[in-house]
Amino acid sequence: MEGMQDIARSKNRVQKMIANSFKQAGRDHHLNSNDTLMYGIAKKSFYPNVLRALGLDRCKGFWSGAAPIREETLKFFLGYDIMIHELYGMSETAGVHLAMSGDKPMIGSVGKAIDGLDVKLENVDSNGQGEICMRGRNIMMGYLNCKDKTTEAIDGKGWIHSGDLGWIGRKGDVYVTGMHYNSTIKYSKFQDLLLESLLLENFAYKHIFQVELKN
Repeated sequence: MEGMQDIARSKNRVQKMIANSFKQAGRDHHLNSNDTLMYGIAKKSFYPNVLRALGLDRCKGFWSGAAPIREETLKFFLGYDIMIHELYGMSETAGVHLAMSGDKPMIGSVGKAIDGLDVKLENVDSNGQGEICMRGRNIMMGYLNCKDKTTEAIDGKGWIHSGDLGWIGRKGDVYVTGMHYNSTIKYSKFQDLLLESLLLENFAYKHIFQVELKN
C-alpha cells in the first residue's frame, strides 16, 4: 500500500487528478452502489493496468486473514476496484471457519460461517458482545497429551471457545472486537482492536503491536 502511494505521489498534477477520479469512482461503486461514467472508463483501462503492475491480473479473488486489517486499507484498495474479503479461523478449526462472500464489501466483518459449520456467541453483555464460539467437523480432536486444556477449550457440546469477543449482525455477519482474557486460548491476534484502531486513527503512529507483561 505504501509503495502504491509513493508511486501516486510521483505523478504530475494532471495524472493525479485523473487517478483520484478513478479511485473515487471505485469507492463509490463498492460502497454506495453508484456506477459512474468514470468507473466504466477505469474498468477498461486504469484498474486492469494497476493489477498488471502488481502482478495480480490473473487473480480471481482477494482474501485477508490471520490478523485484522484496517478500514483505511480496505477502502484504499476499493479505490482500485480490489475488494478484499476477510477470513477468520484458528489452527484449532483447521484454518478458515468464517469468510466474507459476495460482491458487496462488509467493512469490519469477517463474514459468516462456512456452509456446514456453526458460530455463536456466549456470555453476551448488554452491548451485544460475547465470546465467539465455533462448531463443526473441522474442529480439532484436542491438544496432544493435554486433556485438561482440551476440556477448557472445547465444551461438552463440541463448541470451541475462541477467546475473541465480537458481535453478530442481523444477517449473520460476525464482527471481532477484542479478546476474552479469561479464555484458555491466549494468542488471539484480535486482542484490544478498539484500542489499536483508536491509536492508529488519532495519533501519528504507523504500526502498533502489543506485548503482554506478566508479574
